[in-house]
Amino acid sequence: MYKYETIIYWSDEDQAFIAEVPELPGCMAHGASQDEALSNAKEAIQLWLVRPVNLATQSRNQRDVASSMHKAPNKPFESHRPPSSTVPQGLR
Repeated sequence: MYKYETIIYWSDEDQAFIAEVPELPGCMAHGASQDEALSNAKEAIQLWLVRPVNLATQSRNQRDVASSMHKAPNKPFESHRPPSSTVPQGLR
């Protein structure tokens, strides 16, 4: 198991201890005590470490679906114009 620096501080706004893990962007937790905040942060770290794998897989799947939706049809381009022989001489 890896060890990550965890910074714990009191937040007047939240009225709770906040535990931030600077090496993992957005990974933080809170608790009524420092111990509770740290315990919650350890759980948040585990969830954070699993999340990037899921997002990468999800993003790859979304790209595959999106690219399949934008593929050109297998037949050559067909013009919707009538043949020039059916267009009056002055409009060609």
